[in-house]
Amino acid sequence: MKKRFGLFKFLILLTIVIGLIAGIYYLLANLKTEGFTLYKEMGDVYYKGESLDYEKLEWDDIDLPDNTFVKTEEGLAHVVFPDSSMMSIDANTEVKVSSKGKTVEIFQSAGNTWHRVRSSVKGRQYNIETPTALATVRGTKFAVEVDKDPDTPSRIYVTEATLEVGQVSFEDGEKVWKNKTQINPGKEVKVPYFEKRPGLDVSDTPDEKKNSKWFRRNEIIDKDFDKKPLRSFIKTIREDEELLRENLIFLQDFRNKVEDSVLGAKSSEELLDSIFTLQNLKVIDDRVCKTFGGEKDYSSELKRLSDLSTIKNEQYEYFLKLLAVIKDMCEDGEITDDERFRFVKFISMEESVRNLNPDVLGIKESSPSVLEETTESISPNRIFKSPIR
Repeated sequence: MKKRFGLFKFLILLTIVIGLIAGIYYLLANLKTEGFTLYKEMGDVYYKGESLDYEKLEWDDIDLPDNTFVKTEEGLAHVVFPDSSMMSIDANTEVKVSSKGKTVEIFQSAGNTWHRVRSSVKGRQYNIETPTALATVRGTKFAVEVDKDPDTPSRIYVTEATLEVGQVSFEDGEKVWKNKTQINPGKEVKVPYFEKRPGLDVSDTPDEKKNSKWFRRNEIIDKDFDKKPLRSFIKTIREDEELLRENLIFLQDFRNKVEDSVLGAKSSEELLDSIFTLQNLKVIDDRVCKTFGGEKDYSSELKRLSDLSTIKNEQYEYFLKLLAVIKDMCEDGEITDDERFRFVKFISMEESVRNLNPDVLGIKESSPSVLEETTESISPNRIFKSPIR
């Protein structure tokens, strides 16, 4: 009798334990399938629930619930979903993110996003909507660009697998999906407002877009996306030296051209002639300043470099100084002749320029001796008396 009673108690206890385990499993399963994690790469990143004010993300990451808005100003961020799919968020972007069960729905009102969607989850849905477009995904990599101008078509770029894209329209107050089209890798699709112009414009992704800073940096991230555990990988993005080099490639190119034209001079007169005709000095206006586009862009890039505390080498220090010099030159919207002169002198005299390792950044070394001998005796007024052609 005692044995039966003991067995009965054991069965009751076992039932309770199994129930607890099932309950815990259910809770964990729900925790893993609802909401998302927001990671800050750099700069200012904000989030808010519906009917709430935006809060600034003060930490490296935060777990957020379904139906949360995320926006960046001069910042970069990444959203990681329970299935390890990931959305990268560019500066000046705003999205609403819904992640529940196997369904992810994103509404992008402005800016740029890059999506890496896992294809291994059976029955999952990943949809992204803009004011003009709707795209549905099974497993692919693609980018979405939404202009602040409401009359500008949304643009979607497919880099891997295929994507179904259509136009958003309204009939009797109901949202409908028009002109569904399968978009292949390497294609750009422009999606205008259906009411203004039905139909999609599909073409090859232009080289200008492929070579843009935004495109290149995300393709670098793509290389490691499938190779490393995502949670640890996402935290090391801002320490990636390849991304640092990519962000500053225009500075490397600029420095090379200045060196080729100026430091190759064999005499003072030849040096003056080189500077008079040096198109690259005008590039400080036409390319460098416009690349950043304003004070906030400089601050963002300087902040990014400052965050890269693990990269403390001559290249890092040099580019940090060079970027600060260019920021000071461009912040008033006009570059004076005196500023140009001092910039060329800075390039020639900076010790870290002489010691740059050409194998690391692909920058060839050259001797600044000619410019050292001449710049001290050259006045800014004399150099820039003639116009830059």
